[in-house]
Amino acid sequence: DLDRARVAALNVLEDAMLARRAAEAAHAGLRVSEERYRLFIENSLDAFLLTSPDGRIHSANPAACRMFGRSEEEIRALGRPAIVDTSDPRLPKALEERARTGRFSGELTGRRADGEPFPIHVSTSLFTDAAGETHTAMVIHDLSEQHRAAAALRASEQRYRDLVETTHDLIWTT
Repeated sequence: DLDRARVAALNVLEDAMLARRAAEAAHAGLRVSEERYRLFIENSLDAFLLTSPDGRIHSANPAACRMFGRSEEEIRALGRPAIVDTSDPRLPKALEERARTGRFSGELTGRRADGEPFPIHVSTSLFTDAAGETHTAMVIHDLSEQHRAAAALRASEQRYRDLVETTHDLIWTT
């Protein structure tokens, strides 16, 4: 009976050790996964924000800080009005769509720390965390360069059109 008790105790101990090793391996895998996501967000060229539907901002990645010209602490303290032009007539429609469908993707007007407005593309979705709190994940892309390029192209096309329409000479293109 003593041998059986020892074998049983060793089996229980071995099972506990195996369970502990499995938990440690799972925890290590979770750490690797968390590190991968952290590096992805911290090194992104686009702004990543964790927010609440009411406009509070809980976290902002370094790209968001660069884009808006503010520290993460400033962005968190000031909330939505610090980064989005609240007078943009598209904002209420965007917030309503997100509230209704759980997501929004479209163009709005951002606001830099110096007050300069600039075009942004916002992709945002609602989610519920483990504590039952509703949050939003937000990705923002600065469209300034694309808008500048489009304006330069329109100006160039207009100059060409003006040249063609005002010249009395024959223009031959091949």
